[in-house]
Amino acid sequence: MPVTVELLAEIDAGLATLAAEQGLSLNEYVRRLLEERVPRHGQPTLSPAKRAAAWRESVRGPPHTPPLSDAAISRLSTYAARG
Repeated sequence: MPVTVELLAEIDAGLATLAAEQGLSLNEYVRRLLEERVPRHGQPTLSPAKRAAAWRESVRGPPHTPPLSDAAISRLSTYAARG
């Protein structure tokens, strides 16, 4: 069923950017977001293996960030700004 939603320009631009980062059209990206949020009644529960596969697929897109250095998480750097 087609649904039309009026969005603020900033939200539309943000969604378009997120969709492009995942290589999806805006329509496909929004459809997937909504499908994740709205439970389907009568649909059987996924097996643990299928849930794990779905989770792996959903977290595949975030960028890799390197771990913080030892100096960045040292006690001295935590309290250095307090004097």
